[in-house]
Amino acid sequence: MYIETVKNRKSPPAILLRESHRVGNKVKKRTLANLSLLPPRVLEFLKLELKNPSDGKSVVAAEDLFTKVSSIAVGHIKACLHAFKVSGLEKVVAPGTSKNEKIITALIISRLLGLRSKLSTSNAFLEGSGMCAVLQFIDLKSITVDDCYAAMDWLYERQDKIQQKLANKHLKDGCALLTDLSSSYYYGENCPLAKYGYSRDNKKGLPQINYSLLCSENGTPIGIKVFPGNTIDSKAFPEVLKEAKKYCDKKEMIVVGDRGTITGKGITEHLRNNKTLHWITALKHAAIKCLFEKDHIQLSLFGEENIFELTDIKGYEGEKLVVCKNEKLATKTNLTRDILIELTKDSLVECQESLAKQKKKIIASNIPLKVGKLINKKKMSKYFILNFSETSFTWAIDEEKLSIDKEIAGIYVLRTDKIKMEKKKVVKTYKSLCDVEKDFRALKSTEINIRPIFHHTEERVKTHIFICMLTCYVERYMKECWTDLTFRDTESDKSDPISFKRTEEAIKKERTKENSKGESVMAFRDILKTLAGVHMVTFEYNKIEIVKYTYKSEFQRKALELIGLDNLLCPVKSTE
Repeated sequence: MYIETVKNRKSPPAILLRESHRVGNKVKKRTLANLSLLPPRVLEFLKLELKNPSDGKSVVAAEDLFTKVSSIAVGHIKACLHAFKVSGLEKVVAPGTSKNEKIITALIISRLLGLRSKLSTSNAFLEGSGMCAVLQFIDLKSITVDDCYAAMDWLYERQDKIQQKLANKHLKDGCALLTDLSSSYYYGENCPLAKYGYSRDNKKGLPQINYSLLCSENGTPIGIKVFPGNTIDSKAFPEVLKEAKKYCDKKEMIVVGDRGTITGKGITEHLRNNKTLHWITALKHAAIKCLFEKDHIQLSLFGEENIFELTDIKGYEGEKLVVCKNEKLATKTNLTRDILIELTKDSLVECQESLAKQKKKIIASNIPLKVGKLINKKKMSKYFILNFSETSFTWAIDEEKLSIDKEIAGIYVLRTDKIKMEKKKVVKTYKSLCDVEKDFRALKSTEINIRPIFHHTEERVKTHIFICMLTCYVERYMKECWTDLTFRDTESDKSDPISFKRTEEAIKKERTKENSKGESVMAFRDILKTLAGVHMVTFEYNKIEIVKYTYKSEFQRKALELIGLDNLLCPVKSTE
């Protein structure tokens, strides 16, 4: 049997199923059926079957040809692994092929992708789960919870060496070394590091763990030191300084810290006699007020730039003070203070009226306690003068203190021993501390999830926080690569050191949700979610395993291209 197409002059060709037969010496053909109404695809299957009836081939449904079909999201995993490699962190943390190195790599990638506890991480890596591709790409069969803890113990012993390598890579002679202290609250009672202290997360009633971050002058984290939760900034600074001296070796460095970290006592005891370590810090409000009262700071000294410098002031011999005034900050500070004072006044008036209406006998000693709670609620007690009697009290505003604080509002003073450094550069270097704050925000946000801390032993808690710091290192690199696709500013306008301004391009991106090329922009975490749409499809055909990638959108292509993966993944779907 065969299929034959018979042409017609004025109508479509007829497609006939025929067979040949012999009549005497002649070969004739017989029509068995008219197949003209069958779809072309069915006709092709019939032709194939009739042409090779004995070779074992048969026409079957396409889905029956493939077995072991699986589809795993890999776009975001590939991007994170590639960033871990090209950022240089792989050579520092996991240069070899040992199991512990591979597990640490997996823990860093999993934290970038939003996983939290070690149990949830090990479960996510089970075969067939959405994250099992991580193990496939790093050539690891499986990970258990015990494997994770063993790798953490391995990393704990190598933390100093890793931080030393990062310092050698990022700290150059004469550059700035940024440091600041933060905290994270802790659920539980068994960790020796969890103590009650000043909560930067405003979580009263919970113990916390403090950690100090060391960063290069562009905010890249190079080291982290963990402290008990009741450690204050100035007490942690000497320990951080020991780390800095160890990492810097004989290099000349400028240690930059805020007024709570680098205090006058800390400078005297730990920095003043050190020939290689210099400092930039800020004065506290009381010190600024003292300079103002001694006429060292005069409003007439501020020019158009709102900045001037003082040298060889008594108490600051051999140092330079850079005095700055931010008009916007001054306006905001004065407005906030006025509002808080008015609220405190209303509370005091209500308290006076309440005491006057009271019929029971008033205990005189209770009145100061009650008023003290009211006046300290908004932290405005220094502006009020109080007088108490046995049944009531009176109050008045301390106009002298209020007028002084209004005059020095928005003024901040930077202190450094780098006398030859240009005053604008001193301000810009100090304001680099905002990059450390960005790292802290990344650690505490959903980008890295330093909380909750599930560990109890001191070593494991320290290692957990160290892994979060390494994750922050990779995350910063990825954000730099994706600057064009996020709301991140390419380069702030730093012509005015007092008040950095965002560029017009960044403001437009935030308003239109598009960059200058008309491409969509989104948050870092949303880019990773979008890349998760790129899947790796694995199937088997005729006992041969075949791996294919799904098409990627234009945004996915751009994101992968910026991270350096434009030629490693699937092609872009054609729009033609």
